[in-house]
Amino acid sequence: TGPRSVAALSWRWPVIAGVLDSLAESYERDAGREDHRAVQDKEAIFWSASTEDRLGAFVDELQAGGRYTFTLAEAAAGIQRSESEVRPAASKLAERSRLAAPQGGFYVIVPLEYRSAGAPPPPWYIDDWMRWAGQPYYVGMLSAAALHGAGHQPPNVFQIVVPAERPGVKVGRAEIEFIRADDVGRVDTQTLRTETGEMR
Repeated sequence: TGPRSVAALSWRWPVIAGVLDSLAESYERDAGREDHRAVQDKEAIFWSASTEDRLGAFVDELQAGGRYTFTLAEAAAGIQRSESEVRPAASKLAERSRLAAPQGGFYVIVPLEYRSAGAPPPPWYIDDWMRWAGQPYYVGMLSAAALHGAGHQPPNVFQIVVPAERPGVKVGRAEIEFIRADDVGRVDTQTLRTETGEMR
């Protein structure tokens, strides 16, 4: 589906150029070519690649740019596949611990050093996740204290304060616990820098 021209895609999703390069390099390695004839037509490679290969290249390109989260809609637009096609491809990458999915439609990229844990630490993705979900939040007191070197909270539990009931979820080894409070949005919060951005 979509326009049969990568040039037509580039304005919609700049990462597409990197996805093309990744696919072309992979194709060249698999073909065992020593020259570049196999990668002269990158567009043909892109349109013939499987959804899983396209998504894998998309994930690699995002990580190379320092980004560790994306949504289903972004991936579908970026690799020119429908959301119904992207979901099973994402599930396969999750089975290989390349992705984690704390909520349907939102994905976390898992770098190599966190493959055994199943996901990077929650501070890497909490802010992106809550913004995507349209959920005001701040980091719970015990987790906030732990981030500042105080408190004795279990290391695998991460508390998030939100204005509505929300079930907890396990993301890799981490357990995300949501605590309901009526003052979310009115409390003065401090913005903390994280390895991938910030959180409140």
